[in-house]
Amino acid sequence: SSLNLGGAEYQAVELANKLDSNFFKVSFYSLKQGMVLKKKLNSKIYLREFKIYSTKTYNKYSFGTFYWWLKGVKQLRAEIRDITKKDKPVVVISFMFHSWVTGFVSTLFIRNSKHIISVRSNKITGRSSNTKILRYILYLFISTVSALTVFNSISAYNLLGKHLKNTKKTVISNFLKESKSNNINFELDALISNNLSAVNILSIGRLDRLKNYRESIKAVSLLKKKGIEVSYFIFGEGQEKENLNSLIKLLELEKNVFLVGAVENIELFMNHFKFLLLTSTHESFPNVVVEAMYNELFVIATKVGDVPLLLENDRGILIEGFNSNSIFNSIEKFLDMNNEDLNKVIKKNKIFINNYISNAAILKKWISLI
Repeated sequence: SSLNLGGAEYQAVELANKLDSNFFKVSFYSLKQGMVLKKKLNSKIYLREFKIYSTKTYNKYSFGTFYWWLKGVKQLRAEIRDITKKDKPVVVISFMFHSWVTGFVSTLFIRNSKHIISVRSNKITGRSSNTKILRYILYLFISTVSALTVFNSISAYNLLGKHLKNTKKTVISNFLKESKSNNINFELDALISNNLSAVNILSIGRLDRLKNYRESIKAVSLLKKKGIEVSYFIFGEGQEKENLNSLIKLLELEKNVFLVGAVENIELFMNHFKFLLLTSTHESFPNVVVEAMYNELFVIATKVGDVPLLLENDRGILIEGFNSNSIFNSIEKFLDMNNEDLNKVIKKNKIFINNYISNAAILKKWISLI
């Protein structure tokens, strides 16, 4: 994996753990040190963390970055060769763009090795990229020469898979987080409990521009101006935090909007809310929507990625646009629902998710590909 925290890496960890529990010998390679999710890996899984960033520039790519990446690839190739020399097959599954490149180079010309790339998004060019054309060319090339391309959403398959004419490709949904931990953050639980209002809104996701939190916060301001008592809790960290805090102060929403940071076991706090708000301008397969429906929250979301598929047949409210007025109108539509209708939708959604996503079936499909 090339990420340090997020839905894609969580799925990589889940897959590693489930394969390990099914008697596969599993190694996990992270392209960044200090992997946040490593404590969730099964103890038997071998973990190697690449030093992808130069220690002087940290979050900026440099010659140091390239040096440590080459060193890591060399070590990985040596480890793969050692295994294949014993006539044992090696399958490398790479999550996200930089890992695709790493997986391709690490298995190149090595007998008895197979590379599977996992496309976790229908946007492969990065959140802010000046190398879109190069990335897309590399994606097409690596997908073509790799053994298989696995998409995690129908939207990504339709958008990116159609260009792969001579490539084996398939769709496998994300694993659903089913188990609930009892390890609750009581300080955070108290923060939420002490700031609940008549209307309580939950959003979950990295604080970046693609999540469109500026517009959702402005929508909260519109609700407040209409005299509605509202509290908005955003779970996540990211580079937009300072800008969002400035907007909250500008709109005088310090008592209404709370940036609570990155939170483990978010499902333990969902009982405080009736609905999830997703205002992203881009998603692929939205884990947070599936998990909210599974945990019996109503969903209001923009028409991105597989959201329309998940919320069709009145399983939620689709936001018509990405601006604050569109978000505000959708929240008002939810507030007009009576409790009886709302409970019917929530129960229907739980049944739908249980039927739509089967972790056992997802794992079985992965194993068949390996």
